[in-house]
Amino acid sequence: MSELKHSGDLKVDYAALWDCCPEKFLVVESAGKIILANSAFRSLFNVTESPGSLFDFASPEDRPILELLLNLSITGWSSEVSLGEKKIACVLKSSPLREESGRVLLHVSELIGPVLEKGQLMVEAELRESEQRLKIVGKATHDVVWDWNLKTNEVWWNENIQVLFGYTSAELNYSFKSLSDRIHPDDESRILNGINKFLEEGGEYWSDEYRMRKKDGEYLLVLDRGFVIHDTANRPVRMIGAMMDITQRKKAEAEIRKLNQNLEKRVKDRTAELEGANRELETFSYSVSHDLRAPLRAIEGFARILREDYEASLDDDGKKYLQVISDNTREMSSLIDDLLSFSRLGREELRVSPVQVASLIHEIVEEIKKSNPGRNLEFRMGDLLDTLGDRTLLKQVFVNLLSNAVKFTSKCDASIIEVDSFLKGENVIFTIKDNGAGFDMKYAHKLFGVFQRLHKVEEYQGHGVGLAIVQRLVRKHHGEVWAEGKVGEGATFFVCLPRQSEM
Repeated sequence: MSELKHSGDLKVDYAALWDCCPEKFLVVESAGKIILANSAFRSLFNVTESPGSLFDFASPEDRPILELLLNLSITGWSSEVSLGEKKIACVLKSSPLREESGRVLLHVSELIGPVLEKGQLMVEAELRESEQRLKIVGKATHDVVWDWNLKTNEVWWNENIQVLFGYTSAELNYSFKSLSDRIHPDDESRILNGINKFLEEGGEYWSDEYRMRKKDGEYLLVLDRGFVIHDTANRPVRMIGAMMDITQRKKAEAEIRKLNQNLEKRVKDRTAELEGANRELETFSYSVSHDLRAPLRAIEGFARILREDYEASLDDDGKKYLQVISDNTREMSSLIDDLLSFSRLGREELRVSPVQVASLIHEIVEEIKKSNPGRNLEFRMGDLLDTLGDRTLLKQVFVNLLSNAVKFTSKCDASIIEVDSFLKGENVIFTIKDNGAGFDMKYAHKLFGVFQRLHKVEEYQGHGVGLAIVQRLVRKHHGEVWAEGKVGEGATFFVCLPRQSEM
């Protein structure tokens, strides 16, 4: 204990005052360890030094309650303590000492009398067995806290029994039967038989849900939980617990289940619609292929016959018209091929594996350079990270994007195309930047639509399908693709793909 220096060099020894005090005091940690016991306490139990733990004095049936009350830092509780074979009933009052954060450091506890032999009538001992202890605990919750004496079948409830159900403990006659009579008839036998079986089997923690009638006749659904206290012969003597109203929670859960069922049905219906639309698209695409290719072949065939058999009879304009016919039939045939390719993407199965994107990009770049021998193409490669995906389909993604960059830089003296990547969370984002024609951002939403073009065919060839294919393949990988650009200053395409997680 600390000393306090006063004027006149007077020193107060608080340790000596503590020991001289006739009341029995303790300083106890929340874990039960006794830091200091004064002389009066040590004399009562005939010990010369501070005992080790408060639990060494507690009877087995009271130890769980003692632990609970120490941890909850509640004052005004009682406990039965023992010395050897002798049982002594007493009241232990406690006040917590806290640090600034509110954490309990120590309890200063006082034993108050009278101290009588176990089994004798005393107010303080009855306090331990009565409502006072649980009343204090119940103030921290809206639950109905209860204490059931299994020997007498008497039950004490805190004041929340009236708040929740409209009854007072007195109106229920402090009787377990009064409570059980108010259990819903459809739940009564299940609950009572379950409790009896639980106690017979020596259970410790009990929990169940049932309906209980309020004073106005309405039923509430409750979650009831209890802890059984056994005597030294391991017989159940008390059961302490709490009852929680879960009526609204269960209603909310039922609503959520209903919403989930409706959502699942809507998703199922929507999926069926999409599958039907995909089938219709495939059917349409094959019909287009069949219905258009036949007349195209006829047109191309007749144009070839005219060129071979009647070219000498045609003037320059006639020859020019024949060439236009041939060029347009080939263009139409290419457009049909693109449409079929787009429609087949929905049936492609992903074969997911680690993909070395750097190697893939270098492979594509070499192919592009070979197919554009007269172009001044400069590819600048950054640090290209690996990803997960279907290598064949991802190759199609990057082929389309790099080819797109090559096409829209065709009017530049030097085509500069930069490919890079960076991490963002669990994803890797690839960028393909060019110094080409660019585009107006207010039309960016049209970039990935089928047959959508932001430039005239006379300026840049293409059917407006390549970027639509890119978007469909990236989304098939659970990724996203978008673009930024400015007219005359180039464009940058972003492809977001998973880094490590499975798809």
